Amino acid sequence: MKKDTFEATIKGETLMTAILAASALVSECRVTLGKDGLQILAVDKGNVSLVEVQVASGAFTSYRGDKGTIGLDLENLKKALGLMGKDDEVAMVAAGGSLKLTFGEVKYATRLLDPETVRKDPTAPSISPPTQFTVPGRDLAATLKTLGAFADITRLVADPAKGTCYAEGIGNLDQVRLNLAPTKISGKAASCWYSLDYLKDMAQTLGKATEVDVALGERTPIMFTCEIAGCRIRYILAPRIEDIEPEAIL
Repeated sequence: MKKDTFEATIKGETLMTAILAASALVSECRVTLGKDGLQILAVDKGNVSLVEVQVASGAFTSYRGDKGTIGLDLENLKKALGLMGKDDEVAMVAAGGSLKLTFGEVKYATRLLDPETVRKDPTAPSISPPTQFTVPGRDLAATLKTLGAFADITRLVADPAKGTCYAEGIGNLDQVRLNLAPTKISGKAASCWYSLDYLKDMAQTLGKATEVDVALGERTPIMFTCEIAGCRIRYILAPRIEDIEPEAIL
């Protein structure tokens, strides 16, 4: 097979999960193909957030591909996958500069982007935040959505010694704090401010995970890791640069 060619069959839910996870932050991306599966690694235009999606070959019903890279327009692909039935499997063929999908009664084809015209894969940062905790994905997503109704920024706080963590948002006139119930927590106390605009976009995917592992530090990027429908997903978000010391009213 040529280096930009692969053939695979995959559950529609798995493919849609991978595409939605990446498109939460970027509209196009490079997909790295390999014998062990595929990977998406991309950063947003502002260099503030990163998404990594890994789909191992074992998550496919069938998979055949050698090393190579293709470029995808995620927005167009999302529209096509919206035609899928709940239990559809998708046959995929990438060859000759196009990607062809077949599922149910639908046949769809789209031109692949030239990988050289798509922003190159970033170098994934090597970070080791001192605090780790695990929370239900649904609870995390609901918390971020609620905070977004009041504020543009949020502070995430975790205290392993007390076994507690919470998120708070600060608006022009109001302040809201929501407790999270970690199923696991370790490390040392930490807190940091982040943009809710990015977190709300990530929450659309994180909310579908049974559990989300969170790594938090002081003035360091926050990392979310989860597995959904055969996809391993990681988001990294840089902290707010400015020092924020809002007047506490809670």
